[in-house]
Amino acid sequence: MKLARATKVFLTTAVAVVALMVGFSGWTRSQNPTPTATPTQDEHNRLVDAVRRGGLREAARIKGSYAATKNASWDAVFADTESLTSHSALVVVGVPVKSVSHLSSNGADVFTDLTVTVRETLKSDLVPPVTAITVTVLGGHVTFDDGTSVDIQTPDLEIRELGTYLFFLSEKDAQGLYHIIGGSQGVFELRQGGVVIPHGRKTDLVVQKYKEAKVEDFLKEVRRAVEKWPANHKCCRSN
Repeated sequence: MKLARATKVFLTTAVAVVALMVGFSGWTRSQNPTPTATPTQDEHNRLVDAVRRGGLREAARIKGSYAATKNASWDAVFADTESLTSHSALVVVGVPVKSVSHLSSNGADVFTDLTVTVRETLKSDLVPPVTAITVTVLGGHVTFDDGTSVDIQTPDLEIRELGTYLFFLSEKDAQGLYHIIGGSQGVFELRQGGVVIPHGRKTDLVVQKYKEAKVEDFLKEVRRAVEKWPANHKCCRSN
């Protein structure tokens, strides 16, 4: 009986020791996991290299459907409607009625050309006054012949067709396109409810100043600025 009890105690102790060793081994492995690859970062690096080599078309070929977000606002800061007006060649109230997106000439960006019906011209030296213009903006969606696509989103510049906007614009470029002064800072939606919706970053001064301003008061301020700055003032473009 004593021998049986001794044998039983020995076996119980041995099992406990083995269990402890197994548990310790598992704990050690959990504290020192095998390094794993990070496919998300690898994929990002591949896409960056692809854009450098072959532009957005190459990124779309690898990804199938490539999407990215960009900021349309310039680094230059405009404080108010007067600073925008003084740098504008053309100031109009218009309605975008058509949009066509395309790759830039170097393939690194997407631009959208907006056909804008002009409802009111506040500043212009064009004779006769324009009734329709083409405004080009950063961002858009392009589908290629092979079915791949690229989508460049610009949260600070989202212009919708058939909306009413006030545009502060540069002179026409060599292709006959107008560019918005300040990127996204130089366009304001005029809502039917009589409220101004500025475009641009939340930190842009014009966004803070004119957010939910009354359309009537806003247009009066623009007209006063035009009286002060009636001449065609050339301004640089961001691209």
